[in-house]
Amino acid sequence: VMLYLAGRKWLLASDHILEFVTPNPCLEAPLVGEPEKPRSLLDYRASLARLKGLQPSWILPGHGNNFHNLPRRIEQIERHLDRRSRRILALLGEPMNRQQLAIALFGRFGGWDAYLTLSEIAGHLEWLEHEGRAGRRSRDGVELYRQLAPAEETLPNDE
Repeated sequence: VMLYLAGRKWLLASDHILEFVTPNPCLEAPLVGEPEKPRSLLDYRASLARLKGLQPSWILPGHGNNFHNLPRRIEQIERHLDRRSRRILALLGEPMNRQQLAIALFGRFGGWDAYLTLSEIAGHLEWLEHEGRAGRRSRDGVELYRQLAPAEETLPNDE
């Protein structure tokens, strides 16, 4: 939840926009009465797009120092998310499940890191599917993801 104080041009950003850390939209269960679970990274990207219309003089995050220049920070976050999606897509030359992707990208993990890591992988896979760049199929009860086109043809290069 964020709050924009238009009169002061302050954005109380909570953990949604941090100066130096990109938030990790996490896996969530479906809301009561909803058939689908939230798609956290897609929702986060949509919220960033909505924030682009604001020009706060100050961003007051839930952690760290207050900062300026929301458009630049949004651009940095989007660039980071795009780079991570490209890395994941590049790994999908052969079909892989979420755990295989997470290990290939981050190495071994456990405990709380497992939840955060698998949440990040799941979010990027949902984004890549939404964009039509990755697909999935189920084999023996395991969801496998693959590229629908070579990674270098589907996302622009970094600067």
